Amino acid sequence: IHKQKSNTLTLIGMFFNAAVFFTSAFYIIDGRFDREWVAAASLALALFYTAQAAVFVRRGISDRNLLVLLTGFASFFLTVTIPLVLSDKLITTAWSIQALVFLWMSCRMKSNFIRTVSYVLYFLAFARLFAFDFQKNFIFVKNLDYTNEMLMRLMTFGSFIASVALGYRLLKPERKDGAGIISRDNDTKEFITVNSSYAIFAGLTALLLFIYLHFEFYYISKYFYPPCLMPLMTLIWIAAIIIASAACVKRAGKFFLKIAVMLSFGLVFKIFIFDMFFWRLSIGHFWFPVSYYLEESSMRALDFLMIIGAFAYSFFLFGGKIKDTARFFGVLTLSMLFIY
Repeated sequence: IHKQKSNTLTLIGMFFNAAVFFTSAFYIIDGRFDREWVAAASLALALFYTAQAAVFVRRGISDRNLLVLLTGFASFFLTVTIPLVLSDKLITTAWSIQALVFLWMSCRMKSNFIRTVSYVLYFLAFARLFAFDFQKNFIFVKNLDYTNEMLMRLMTFGSFIASVALGYRLLKPERKDGAGIISRDNDTKEFITVNSSYAIFAGLTALLLFIYLHFEFYYISKYFYPPCLMPLMTLIWIAAIIIASAACVKRAGKFFLKIAVMLSFGLVFKIFIFDMFFWRLSIGHFWFPVSYYLEESSMRALDFLMIIGAFAYSFFLFGGKIKDTARFFGVLTLSMLFIY
């Protein structure tokens, strides 16, 4: 009002005002109504502080601390509203969507603080995903109704992976030129550089998708056709190896080369530890005890032939470009063929 920048005492007073008001509203509403109605107070506060921040920006007032506090209040109360209103099954999905929206806003407004808020929301969604949703969707699963259980996993894990992947796409084309809606004087410093965030989002998307597909393919095989478990798991590994190899050849990056080699060693480890155990290999007599020879031998052939084909394809990709890596995949191809 007086066009004076807020001091520390003012900001502390605003913080305690919001804290006391929401705490009092929480106990009053929760004592007379269902807890879901507390969301009316938290949502009203979120809208109240959002309106204040909008007026602040529209008038072009230069007060970074006050704008950060107003935006933080609006983000906090909106985040609190979600678990109060929605079911436990939808919290991760809602936070993932909210994080993506905040990241999109930060790119449009060129605001470092809003981007930091989106990172915090991504962290909250990620923490809840592995602390609560992972056990409910993958550990304690009866696997009685695969379709409904799969849809629930897609809603939690799939929504978060999609949110991170879209965040990766949002960060990719961003440019530093041009002024944003929020002036630099009202913004905070960059918490994580855009290039670092870009790399983190890309790596997190690939890692989460890699982990998710292992569990999803496990339940697919368990519910529909158990003998196809190992070929399905192998399919994930060879797809990752081919993608990493193709990216290495296209971009000539050593990082993707290291990923392709590490995945290849991991696949070989999987063959000798998990696949042989799954096929019940007898080390003493070197034979596989089977109930249905044609069924299990065909699945085993499919498993090994996919591995051999992936190594051979990588060999041809690197041939003439990175000779040492090409020889590495050539040796793996012949070795897997010999062992099979």
